[in-house]
Amino acid sequence: MSPSVAYLVSLYPALSHSFIRREVEALRKHGLRIHTFGIRRCAPAELLTAVDREAHATTTALLPAPPLPTAGAILAELGRRPAVLGALLPQALRASRASSRGSLYGLFYLAEAVLLARALRRRRLGHLHCHFANAGAEVGLLASRLAGIPFSLTLHGFSDFSRTSRERLAQLISAARFVACVSEHGRSIARSLVPAAQHDKIHLVRCGVDADAFAAAPRQLSPDQPLRLLHVARLAPEKQQRALLEAFAAARVQGLRAELRMVGEGPERPDLEERIRQLGLERHCQLLGARGGAALREEYARAHLFVLNSSAEGLPVVLMEAMAAGLSVVSPRVGGIPELVQAG
Repeated sequence: MSPSVAYLVSLYPALSHSFIRREVEALRKHGLRIHTFGIRRCAPAELLTAVDREAHATTTALLPAPPLPTAGAILAELGRRPAVLGALLPQALRASRASSRGSLYGLFYLAEAVLLARALRRRRLGHLHCHFANAGAEVGLLASRLAGIPFSLTLHGFSDFSRTSRERLAQLISAARFVACVSEHGRSIARSLVPAAQHDKIHLVRCGVDADAFAAAPRQLSPDQPLRLLHVARLAPEKQQRALLEAFAAARVQGLRAELRMVGEGPERPDLEERIRQLGLERHCQLLGARGGAALREEYARAHLFVLNSSAEGLPVVLMEAMAAGLSVVSPRVGGIPELVQAG
């Protein structure tokens, strides 16, 4: 029988994490039986492609959890392994305090872990792998201890190394059977957090894209045609889209004939809409919202140049997609980007 592995992500399949779905698909093609779990269920509006909807239909979400069955599961676990559950309670409380969520969240983590451990045992899954060092990883680690199976972790970049305390991240790394880092930059940070004896279990495993899915073709730019710039990213503070808009406006003042199309959704959208109005860019810049699948590939195909502005990155999949589509890219030298993009 093929090995059976559980994959846990806080939100799966998330719009901005299509690389995790592709990883799951690739492992299944190699013969592994992968069962996917999410802490929460995706909203229907976020499932933009048939592939995402199919992945969503086969994913088990832990929340929302019905109160009475959850209480029953906790009581059953308490009767089954009281010493283990009792030993994990302080760990859950420490994890929640490290995330600045307060001790109450530690109880939530433990309750979610009980539900997950129950599912792991029922399906006879022998390994649990988590993406990102966030609440999902905390729940995953607790569940692996309850189920008595190994735990492993993939670290990506900004969200893992800046939003998780160094002490807590070191504890997650130490508890893992192995850790995958998507960039050499990330691996060097991870190794700096733990003793040298643990360095060999921290591996470089880059994300990838299916280059055949993108039609790489020479871009033709006629003299009467504006330069078409494309930006794809979540609309979030660390992506520095406000500065991108200001640079775009300054370039237009200096004579650049160009249009900017921005694909993505997020909390910064109202601020960016207002900044576009302030800069007088309404006719030259479009916020297109989320795109996926063929719709996103069409944006790559029609663009002349891809632009990314960010204060922190791991290994941006959008840069790989843009280059697979034959686009030149302009990006900052942060995180793992110099491992992807060579100046000139």
